[in-house]
Amino acid sequence: MRSYYAELFTLNNQLLGEYTKRATNHQALLDALKDVNGMIQLAARLRHGQPKSAVILACRKAIKANNIHALFYIVKTGREESR
Repeated sequence: MRSYYAELFTLNNQLLGEYTKRATNHQALLDALKDVNGMIQLAARLRHGQPKSAVILACRKAIKANNIHALFYIVKTGREESR
């Protein structure tokens, strides 16, 4: 019986370790997304009206496509890359 409890204790510690790792990674992801969103908002505040909305939409599109180069270009110029 004692060996079963020891095995259960070990398994529980492993599960807690994995949960802690997942929770830490999740928090790091949320912090990174907040930083990216703040950068997009700053870039959008440099513009007014329709260009402001266009920057936000283009940035969201670049993030969805996982295109970091395009994201930097949009923040820098305020428009999407022409292909």
